[in-house]
Amino acid sequence: MKTKHSLIGLTLLTITACGGDSPDNEDSSSNGSSSNSPSNETSSNSPSNGASSNSLSYRGSSYPLEKGLEEFSEPKGNHYRSRFNITDGEYTSVQAQAVAGNLYYTWLARDASVWIFGKFYSPGSTQKLSSGTFSYAPKNVDVDAPSREQTAFFKDARIGFDVNNNGKLDKGSEFFRVVSGTISVEISGKIYTMNINVSLENGESVTGKYSGKFTRVSAGSAATPVVGTQD
Repeated sequence: MKTKHSLIGLTLLTITACGGDSPDNEDSSSNGSSSNSPSNETSSNSPSNGASSNSLSYRGSSYPLEKGLEEFSEPKGNHYRSRFNITDGEYTSVQAQAVAGNLYYTWLARDASVWIFGKFYSPGSTQKLSSGTFSYAPKNVDVDAPSREQTAFFKDARIGFDVNNNGKLDKGSEFFRVVSGTISVEISGKIYTMNINVSLENGESVTGKYSGKFTRVSAGSAATPVVGTQD
């Protein structure tokens, strides 16, 4: 049985702030100052054998998915873009970098046994994600290429599982890049239903579902998000 653990020792690869994509850092111990942890319902963080609703299945175990966080950006080019995070823990912001005198923050999951995140690109100049099936795209894809103008895709996705119950998501052994697959999104009011069917760099497959609201926060901001809203 898994128990809650300390702040995940992971930040993400820094990406350009152009277009509003959230800056992030490569895996570190997250020793930067943290702030503005949104308050959500607590969870038991206990993966179980067999699949269940709102969970990810990995190597025969089911990991609960309970809280969604969207780091949204202003539409740019042919797509609305944002980073989606889902976990069974809590979210906290940490300083990622300073660019031209401005501080940028990234959001991390803590007290969690699972964390999935990725950047989603929805076609059109809408102000929020649209329903559809989002296909994997490689990290170096030209997101503004004419051939992708009408396509929905995601990139830079990773999933972490605390399979050894040591209190952190270990880089290399417990955190993996998504290398193929699809994530379908169906939006009804403020409820987003995501069906996940992807493959990881370690050759394992992951399937699962999350249906619920997403807390929203501007990409790169440390402002406390309003919990459970999707306005």
